[in-house]
Amino acid sequence: KIGDFVGARRDYGKALADAPTAKLYNARAYCSAKLEKFDAAVADYTEALRLDPANAHALHNRGISYDRLGRDDEAARDFERALEIEGQ
Repeated sequence: KIGDFVGARRDYGKALADAPTAKLYNARAYCSAKLEKFDAAVADYTEALRLDPANAHALHNRGISYDRLGRDDEAARDFERALEIEGQ
């Protein structure tokens, strides 16, 4: 169902239990952010980056979540790193 971020987040969690991938962590993090669960989003983006350190998308979106949490220094660091990766 379009816009069912709660259901999608749950489904991504089930999929992650079977086969954790950066793509699935990114997807669940996006759902968490849409639900304004920014701490959970940061945790999942961090896991995605552990699996794929050069994932500029995860860095950018984690930066947004850090910004929403008022963690400006961490947000700026992620934005800068994402730009560096995109420029390569």
